[in-house]
Amino acid sequence: TEASQNWKLLDLIVASVNDTVELLPKSADENESVDEKTISLRSFLTCGCLHVISALWKSCRLVCTQNARSESKHACGVVTSHLAGDNDERPTSLIANTAAELTRRTLLATMSLKENEHDNTISYRVINKKCILVDMLSKTLDVIAIEAVTRMQTKTHGGITFVEDLFETGPMECWSILLASNNAAGLAASSWLFGFSASAGKSNALNWNVGSFLESYPAEANLATSTWCLSGLCTILVAALTHPDSDTSRKFLECDTLHSSIRAENSFAASWAHFSEVIAAGCIKSKGDKEVQSLMNSLAECCLTSLSSVSESKTISDSILSSQGLSESPETAPIEDLCALLLYSLSTSSVFDNIESDGDRCDVLLGMFGRLYESTNRLFSMTQVGSATLSNQVAVCSIRQRLLSSALVIVAELEKLSDKRNRENSIKYNEIRVGLANLAVNALQSLQYVQGESAEAETCNDVFAPSKFRYDFASKGENVDSAFQLLRTSISLLSHLSPTNNGHGNYESHSYGVDFSSCFKQRNALEQLQYHLSSASSVTSLTYQAVNGGTASQSVTMIHVNAVDIVKLIMTLLQTLADSGSSTVNTLLLLGESGCFRSLIGNQLLKTASVTWGPKPGLVEEGTSPIVTCHRGYNAPIQAHVSGSRPTSQKDLVHDIWLVVVSTFASLLRSIRQQTSTHGKVDEQIVNQLAPMSKIVFDFVCTYEKELFSCFAALFNEVHAQGNLSNKGGKTSFSSSIQSSSFAFTSNLLKECEAVSFLFSELCTGNTRAQFLGSCSSIYKKILTASVELTKMTSSFLGSIGNARELFMALSDAKTLLDQPSAM
Repeated sequence: TEASQNWKLLDLIVASVNDTVELLPKSADENESVDEKTISLRSFLTCGCLHVISALWKSCRLVCTQNARSESKHACGVVTSHLAGDNDERPTSLIANTAAELTRRTLLATMSLKENEHDNTISYRVINKKCILVDMLSKTLDVIAIEAVTRMQTKTHGGITFVEDLFETGPMECWSILLASNNAAGLAASSWLFGFSASAGKSNALNWNVGSFLESYPAEANLATSTWCLSGLCTILVAALTHPDSDTSRKFLECDTLHSSIRAENSFAASWAHFSEVIAAGCIKSKGDKEVQSLMNSLAECCLTSLSSVSESKTISDSILSSQGLSESPETAPIEDLCALLLYSLSTSSVFDNIESDGDRCDVLLGMFGRLYESTNRLFSMTQVGSATLSNQVAVCSIRQRLLSSALVIVAELEKLSDKRNRENSIKYNEIRVGLANLAVNALQSLQYVQGESAEAETCNDVFAPSKFRYDFASKGENVDSAFQLLRTSISLLSHLSPTNNGHGNYESHSYGVDFSSCFKQRNALEQLQYHLSSASSVTSLTYQAVNGGTASQSVTMIHVNAVDIVKLIMTLLQTLADSGSSTVNTLLLLGESGCFRSLIGNQLLKTASVTWGPKPGLVEEGTSPIVTCHRGYNAPIQAHVSGSRPTSQKDLVHDIWLVVVSTFASLLRSIRQQTSTHGKVDEQIVNQLAPMSKIVFDFVCTYEKELFSCFAALFNEVHAQGNLSNKGGKTSFSSSIQSSSFAFTSNLLKECEAVSFLFSELCTGNTRAQFLGSCSSIYKKILTASVELTKMTSSFLGSIGNARELFMALSDAKTLLDQPSAM
C-alpha cells in the first residue's frame, strides 16, 4: 500500500546501520571474515545514514509525541517517531539501541587498527578506515546522548542503562587513547589548509602556497602513527596551485588527509564530551556516591589527557607554521567542550566524600593540578582575546574561564588536605600556584581587548559598561557574559591563591609569599585590579541610590548586584594581602608602592553610599532624635504586594563592602606594626618604607570619621527614633513596628561595630597609639569616649539578656506547676 511505501527509505537507512553492526566484530578475538574495503565502504555509507538520524534527533527527538503519524505534527517529527520506535513494543528494535551497539563495535574496531600498526610504516588504507570509524563514533555518540536525555525525562526503556557499560574500565581506557591521538603534523596541515582555502584566488595572500608549506611539512616517515585520516576531495584547491606538479599535488593530498583526520578527531572529542556529561548527570540520580565519584574522576582524567595532547600538539604546530610566516587556525573545538566537561566532573566529584585515603587523594589531585596548569599555560598562549571574530572571542573567554574555574576547584580540595602534603609536594604545589596566579593576572589584562557587540549595546541605558572594559554587568542566568565570568573567576582564583597568615610561619609558606609578591609586581597585577575596581565602583555608585531606596527596576538591580560582586571580590583580595603582610614583608611593601589604599580612600562608591547610612534630620519636635527611614546596613523597606503583609527589607550589599574596607585598614595597621617590630633592629630601610603607610590609615580615619563613629551613634539614635515615631499620633511605621526593647541591635550593625572596634583597637596598640595621638588627637579622644559608651551599652544589653533568661525560666516553671493536677 501507499502508506507502507512511505517508510521504505527510512527502512533502508535502518537496514544499512544494522548491516554495518553485523559486519564489525563483536570482540577482539573474532577474526574479520569480510573484506576490509567492503567494511570501509559500508562504514562510509553508514556515516551518511547516521548524519541524517543525528540531525533528526537534535531537532525533534525531545519533542516528538507517542502518536507518530499525527497529521498535525511536522514531517520531521513523524519520521523521528518512526525511527525511535515509539509505536513499537519491542525495545530491542529501537535505532538508539542499535547506535549504542554500533558504538561498542566501532570503538573495538578502531582500537584494533591501532594495535595492528607498525612503528615505521603508515598504511593510508588503514588511515582512511580509521578516519571513517571516528566519524561514525561521533554520529553515534550524538544520537545516544540525545536519546539518553529523552529516556531520562520520560522515564522509559530503562533510562541510561543501555549505555552504562561504555564507561567501564576497558572502554574508558579506549576513550582516553582516542582522545589523545592528536599530533603536531596534523594540526599544522589543518591550519595551513584552513588559510590556503580562505586565500585561494586572492592576489595578496603570498604566504599561502605549497612551497612554504613543504618547507615546514614533516617527512612522511616522521609522522606520528596515531594520525589516521580520510583523503577528501581537493580538486578545486589543487587546481588553484601555481605549479601543480606531481610532487606538490601528492603533498597537498597528504595535507588534506591530515586536515580530515584532525577534523574527525575534533568532532569526536566534542561529541564524546557532550555525551559523557549527559550520562554523568544521569548517573548522579541513579548511582551511589562512590560510583559517581569514581566516574567523575575517570572523566576528569580523560579530559586532562585530551587537553594535554591537544594543547601540546597545537603549540608545536603553531611553532611550525610561525617559522614560515603562516598563521594558525582560530578553531577552538573541541577544547571548549572538553573544558566544560572537566569543570563539571571536578565540581561534582568535590561534593562527595573521598573514596580514597587522604594521602592518596592528595597525590592524585596534585598530579591533576600539574597537568591542568601545563595545559592551561599552553592554551592561554594559543588563545588570544580580541584577536578574532566576536564568536571566537566568546569561545576564548569561555575556555579561559572554565580552565581557571577547574583550577579553583582543585585548589579548594587541596587546601582541605594541607596537612597531608610533604615538603616535596608543598614545593611543587606552591610552584603551580604561582604559575596559575600569573595566568589569572594575564586573564585580567586580556579583558581590555574584548570587543563590544555593537554600537547599540554601548548606548543601552541599562548597560553601565566602562569604555575600556567591555564586559557586561547586566548579564544574568544562562546569558552571563563570558568576559564578565572570566573577570569574576580570575579574581576569585587570585583570592584563593593569595598567601595567608595561617600562623605556621614555615619556610615553604614564606617562600611562596615572596614568589607570589614577585609575580604580582612583575605583571602589575595591583594596577589591573585597581582598574577593574574603579570601573565596577563607578557602575555601583550610579545604581546605589535607586537600589537602596527600593525604586530600582529588575535590570538595574541585576547590574548593581553583579558590579557589587566584583567590588567585594577585589576588596576581599586586598584584605587577604594586607593580612598576609604580617608574615611576608614583600607583600606589604608591594601594597604600599601600588597606591591601592589611597584609591580606596577616594573610592567613588564609598563616598556615595556612606552618605545614606547616617540618620537624616527630620521634621520632628525640637529635642528629639532624627528620623531613621531604614536601618543602617539594610535597604529601604519595600511593601509586599500581598494585602496585609508587613514591609520587608534586604541587606545592603554595599554595606558589606564597607565592613571589608574597614577590616582591611585594620589588618594593614597590624601588619605594619608587626613587620616594624621584626625589622626594627635588622633593616632600617624597610622600617622607613613602612612608616608612611601608617599615615594612610590615619587619613582613612580622618576622611571617614563621621561614618566610623555614626555606627555607634546608630545604636542610640534608632531607639530614640522608634520611641518618637511610636508615640506620635498613634501611627505605626515599619521602624516602630519592630520595637521590642530599649536596644536597636541588628546583625549588620553589630558586625560594623565589631569591624570599627577592631580598627580602633589597632590604632590604640603599641607604637601606633603615640603616632595616632600626635596626628589625630581629637579623634583619639572620641575613640576613648565611644569605647566607654559602647562598653556600658554592651554590659546593659548582656544584663538584660540574663534577666530575660531568668524571667522566661520562671514563667516556664510557673506554667509547669499550673499544668499539674491539683493536689486537692
